[in-house]
Amino acid sequence: MRVKIDTPLSIDELCRATGGVTCSDLNLDHQIDVICTDTRECMPGDLFIALDGENGSGEKYINEALKKHCTVIARSKVP
Repeated sequence: MRVKIDTPLSIDELCRATGGVTCSDLNLDHQIDVICTDTRECMPGDLFIALDGENGSGEKYINEALKKHCTVIARSKVP
């Protein structure tokens, strides 16, 4: 899924809201206006969120998203 959001949010705001951590080395004030959960639909500049689903963890697609020049966050690991 790829969704344009009405109000851009900073990476920092998105991480705090989702409990996620960045997997990209970007300025946390960088504004995001498109969120994507499927690397097949990701475009450069999109925020890719690695979700857990029926077919496993979205974290296995992080490298693919980075190759497409996406910003990436993944959920925090809880012991």
